[in-house]
Amino acid sequence: MSAFVRKKGDDTLALELAAGKSLREAAQMAGIAERTARRRMDAPDFRRRVSEIRDRVLGEAIGRLVDAASNAVGTLSELLSSDSETVRLNAARTILGRVVELRDSIELADRITKLETALECKTNGTS
Repeated sequence: MSAFVRKKGDDTLALELAAGKSLREAAQMAGIAERTARRRMDAPDFRRRVSEIRDRVLGEAIGRLVDAASNAVGTLSELLSSDSETVRLNAARTILGRVVELRDSIELADRITKLETALECKTNGTS
């Protein structure tokens, strides 16, 4: 098996595909024929590269969302001190609602983990 060799337009093609562009659009942006782009996508190393780029971009976006969520919580907390009763009530409802949703999600994830562990033990013949 030979190592992946970069060719003209590969970087742009991979970036555009990772960003969600269609094969046709990505090929146009990369300045290559759609047929060439299709052949490149047939190469496992190239597909892996597109996937790695997509994962990296997604990870960065998630990091930015977590940061924004922290700021949003700070804003809601500040709104609890508003002069307006309506604003305080809406902030309180929002905070309490999200805490309940988060608790439910955590409990569900915990239950799923326990079930998966039990199933794995049963499958492996251990207790």
